[in-house]
Amino acid sequence: MAVNQISKIQVRRGLLENLPQLSSAEIGWAIDDQSMWIGNGSLEEGAPISGNTEIITRIKLDAAIGNISGNINNVGLTLVSSSVSPTFDFTVGVFFSTQKLVLTSNVTPVFKNATPGQLTTVIFQQNNVGNFIVNWPANVVAYVEVGPDAESYTVFQFVYDGSNYVQVGVPIQG
Repeated sequence: MAVNQISKIQVRRGLLENLPQLSSAEIGWAIDDQSMWIGNGSLEEGAPISGNTEIITRIKLDAAIGNISGNINNVGLTLVSSSVSPTFDFTVGVFFSTQKLVLTSNVTPVFKNATPGQLTTVIFQQNNVGNFIVNWPANVVAYVEVGPDAESYTVFQFVYDGSNYVQVGVPIQG
């Protein structure tokens, strides 16, 4: 005779401001803003960054789609002015932003004005001389250097977590 049993999975829940550091792969639910979170794990376990990552729910997706629809004119490629401290201002796109800088010297970029969860794409192109270096600011977590070859491109994607711009995936170089 088959035994049928329904199990209950318990999830941490409470107010968002009281959400603790979740264990690796542990789920948490913020009752007040209806958001779901998962623990990243620790750096010792191999996580690229410690903390909690928000899982997109239907409520958050609907809000993001509304932001995209309302700001569709802000979508596109923005060219960043060349300087030793070029500013990448991510208010240009509410949900995502793509910006490009042609390197003419070594630079220490300034990243600012992204909203938490915003995806940013940054394209660095070496000029016809090449070999210029990008010195990442303290609020950028990047794992790969810009390609040194003359006229080569390196494309990075970052997600802003509210404090830092964290590299997502592997940059494209060509």
